Amino acid sequence: MKTVEPPVPAFASIEYRAPNPLGRSRFVMLHADGRLVVTDIIRSGTGVREQRWLSRAEAADVMAVAQTLAALDALPERPTRSGIPGETIVELRLTPFRGAVRQRSKWLGDPVPAFDAPEARLSALARRAVASPPDYEGPPTQSP
Repeated sequence: MKTVEPPVPAFASIEYRAPNPLGRSRFVMLHADGRLVVTDIIRSGTGVREQRWLSRAEAADVMAVAQTLAALDALPERPTRSGIPGETIVELRLTPFRGAVRQRSKWLGDPVPAFDAPEARLSALARRAVASPPDYEGPPTQSP
């Protein structure tokens, strides 16, 4: 009897980056093997601190993210409109097993369905991870 191998996502990792130079920045990194790292950088009047959660996504969640990625190729790398002061650009960085890193971005809040689907899946995984206490809390350990 032939065994069926589970499907493998078409990415080594995907990162969602939502920087905010005035408050809380969030960075979500999902690896093909299900490792999930959520990092928040919090800026306040008293300084900068980091919170980091290490978690695992189920194989079905990883594949659900992977299924949303094909539509990203049709998007331009950068938003097509000019931003307004204080507006935030969010990014998705897709690192394939082979080939060049692909990056797509949009203005936070702009509806871009091809971007919004993976963003929503990654945000849902991040919300689950941050429901528990952080694995690290303290001074920033690296520049995101």
